[in-house]
Amino acid sequence: MLEKLVVRNIALVADATLVFSPHLTVLSGETGAGKTALLFALRLLSGERSDSSMVRDGEGSASVEGTFALDDGRRLLAQRLIAASGRSRCMLDGKRCTVAELARAVRPLLDLHGQHEQQVLLQTASHVRFLDAWIGEEALRTRDAYEEAFDRHAAACAEHAALVRAASASIEQRELARLALQAIDAVNPYEGEYEELEAALPKLEHADALAQAASSALQVLRREGGVEDALAEVSMELGRESGIDKRLDGFAEMADDILVQVEELSSDLRAYRDSLEYDPQVLVRYQDRLAALDGLCKRYGPGIEDVFARAADARRTLTLAEEGNEALEESQARVGEAEKALVAAADALARVRGEGVDAFSDALTAATTALAMGGASFTMGVSDLPRSAWTREGTQHLELLYSPGPAVAPRPLARIASGGELSRVMLALISEVDVAAAGTLVFDEVDTGIGGSTATLVAEHLARLSATHQVIVVTHLAQVAVFADAQLLVEKTAAAGGMPVTGVRMLEGEERVAEIARMLSGDDGAVSLEHARALLASAEETKAH
Repeated sequence: MLEKLVVRNIALVADATLVFSPHLTVLSGETGAGKTALLFALRLLSGERSDSSMVRDGEGSASVEGTFALDDGRRLLAQRLIAASGRSRCMLDGKRCTVAELARAVRPLLDLHGQHEQQVLLQTASHVRFLDAWIGEEALRTRDAYEEAFDRHAAACAEHAALVRAASASIEQRELARLALQAIDAVNPYEGEYEELEAALPKLEHADALAQAASSALQVLRREGGVEDALAEVSMELGRESGIDKRLDGFAEMADDILVQVEELSSDLRAYRDSLEYDPQVLVRYQDRLAALDGLCKRYGPGIEDVFARAADARRTLTLAEEGNEALEESQARVGEAEKALVAAADALARVRGEGVDAFSDALTAATTALAMGGASFTMGVSDLPRSAWTREGTQHLELLYSPGPAVAPRPLARIASGGELSRVMLALISEVDVAAAGTLVFDEVDTGIGGSTATLVAEHLARLSATHQVIVVTHLAQVAVFADAQLLVEKTAAAGGMPVTGVRMLEGEERVAEIARMLSGDDGAVSLEHARALLASAEETKAH
């Protein structure tokens, strides 16, 4: 669950803190107020590509941090900092990490659904993933087995193709292979050796200078009246008045901690200095060895991994020359075994998916009917692919087909579904068909192209979904906003110097009534306010039941 989001210097947002309900939170505000910047901040936390142009004008950097409550009771602090120069820095619980590590930590916790994610519905390749997620464990297990068999078959085919190429080598090519293998075996490199030498040589070449640097640093730390003595004196002086003021006690503890770190630094420096040993014979041996490896790289590289690959190819060519067709026959047999295993896995996957297709289509139809898409229906088009067209996704082409009414033949979603219909289909997939894995769901533009009673139905679905997931919705619809457990207003005001600034604040009481009235009719007149109160009361009554 996302407890708090702090955004600084992103677009028009100078400094905003958002605290979310564990259930349904709504973000409302005028168009252009800055809601897009807040969603961009969430995408940054999910590991998406940073954009230095989003850094607020006149600022050197921007940042976003999110606090997540995890299922095991722990909290996760995720941070992303972007410099105006374009460089990005990520942190998890205060420790530096890569963007990939940030993404791995946050994406399972946060599902973002906006216009971009709705476009996934128009990509046929995603439909089979929705089906597998709905079927559940059996489909996922069978799909994993198929993917494993597909990869094994691809590897067997690649190995066989390499053997076929080697078998067709001419006498001249075999002689070149023999010479290459002789040269490489004479040096006899091993995996990781090149990297080890590159890492070790600078230390050997500069051993005296490194030892001198460590010794000099030790002298500064340990000399009389130096850092250690000064810190010990600071700790003693602060300790004289311990127990009187907690803040001063904190300073004393900090001084003690720093003293311990300095002592550890001294010990580590001493051990490092003592480990350094200049041995000219070892240095020459390492230099000669690296030169030999570089020689192989020049002939068979450019990299050392290319040298190993050349040796493997040469050995394969010579083996085939000696053993004739035996290796080819064995390789062909492995391809045949892998093909049988792949066909069996493909049949199992097709069977599991085929058994779930109709029930999946019926569940999606029922879910969208409840979202004021009465008369609409879904079917899954299934067609077998030729063997040459099998992919890692499977051996069939599966596509979700949509009919807006009984008299309309089912056709691909991309051809006939409107933006509002796509929004509701996505909501149905997430809520009723339950393909959502993350605990926090963020919806942007889920209310595109809808209004009136349809908007109320969508709002009720979001409210029900918030019983099992944390739901955050950016909306312009009052019918959605009244169901929120917390409503945040995103507003733009003029700051010093005339530059606009976006702020966020929690709405309660009459302020929330006024915002609902604005969303309804654009003003906060008496009639609009009364309508807003009635909507809020009706929503509370619906949630209570």
